[in-house]
Amino acid sequence: MNLISKIQEIEKNYDVETVISNNVPIWQFLRNIVHNQIYDIKKINKIKKAYYLLKNKNWGKYSISEKYKYVLFTDLREEVLENNLRFDKTSQNLIDLTSDDLLVVVNPGSKIHPHSSNYSYNHMSTSFFHYKRWSVGLDKSLKIKNKSILNSIIQRYSLDLDIIYYNRLFFTYVHIFSNWLNGISPKVIFINCYYSLFHQALIFACKQKKIKCVEIQHGLISNSHTQYSPKKFIGTHCMPDYLLCYNDYVKDFTNKNYVKPENIIPIGHYYLEKKINEQNEDCSLSSIKYKKIIVVSTQDSIEKELIQKIEQIAKIKANILFIIKTRDANNAVLRYKNIKVSNQDIYSLIKQADMHISCYSTVALEASMMGTPTILININNMSTLYFDSIINEFQNIIICESIRDVINKIDNWSPEKTTNFPYALNNKERIKRFVGSL
Repeated sequence: MNLISKIQEIEKNYDVETVISNNVPIWQFLRNIVHNQIYDIKKINKIKKAYYLLKNKNWGKYSISEKYKYVLFTDLREEVLENNLRFDKTSQNLIDLTSDDLLVVVNPGSKIHPHSSNYSYNHMSTSFFHYKRWSVGLDKSLKIKNKSILNSIIQRYSLDLDIIYYNRLFFTYVHIFSNWLNGISPKVIFINCYYSLFHQALIFACKQKKIKCVEIQHGLISNSHTQYSPKKFIGTHCMPDYLLCYNDYVKDFTNKNYVKPENIIPIGHYYLEKKINEQNEDCSLSSIKYKKIIVVSTQDSIEKELIQKIEQIAKIKANILFIIKTRDANNAVLRYKNIKVSNQDIYSLIKQADMHISCYSTVALEASMMGTPTILININNMSTLYFDSIINEFQNIIICESIRDVINKIDNWSPEKTTNFPYALNNKERIKRFVGSL
């Protein structure tokens, strides 16, 4: 049974909507934790996490006492460095439009933030909130109604899930965000991914204070994405009010248990559009003497496996250069000269490449727009799971089941360089219209 089937099975067979704490249906934020457990998503080492937290807790250029009309919660992974300034790949047009009234809250994840001089706008670290959580502790008075339902799910799916801890953690973050929001008094909160306990606690606190919450699409949304089509109405306390998405296709893969259809608004993709329209193309790969250049994009959950498969292919195809855009450099222990790891912008790489390989990365769609064909290696059936519903829309994306099949496609597959999955264009104007409507 695949991941989405398990989540659907849980929501079909268990009355998860009746599990309540503090008068709130808590399956709204617990379902993502269950999702990650089933998916076996690894967490950062606790000692490292504490180190990054302490390093970043006072990072930024902002004033806690200042009022901000808009707040954007984004991720260090969304940033690139251009002319020694930080650009947000997803939200830069929003930042440019609202900069005078905007505070950007950046999640460092497992990284140390770059120097604040790289930012031309007000910014702070999410570590501020995590440090607050550590300092205030958890609310131990909370009770859970119908906890037995969750206990049954845990037993059925062999989950290592401390319900009481996550419930207390959620409402502690709600309390921290509520106090913080009282200080800065924003009108709108923008979030680049809603479905984390942290962001859902933020949304909950915002809704208590009548602050609008807007999610900006950050990756692939298909009918296999569990977070955008809950099978039951599980409440809207932790759901955004709007989704700003890449294109009209997204509406086909969401339902009203997430966001009202009329509040799903195509705006395109700022940085992709910028890269497509650039006239002065980066030609840093043009001097490399290989028959073909193939760029590889990874995902956290399958990165090690994908790199291992690329090594198998590279051993056989010594006349082809494989450039890996890795998530974790520790995974890229490379044994062959024709495999390189690059920190270069993925879009610049794709634009120069002959081909792109991935498993289920959104980069496959973006490569299609840039005319670069993609081979998806179907690790753990993830390519099929995420792309099966849309694969027929493409001429230049294909799924391969084996190393032999991949090698055959590298040698013999030459699809037309067409852009057959258009994102909405004119991102700048679309953002301007939306912000003006709020």
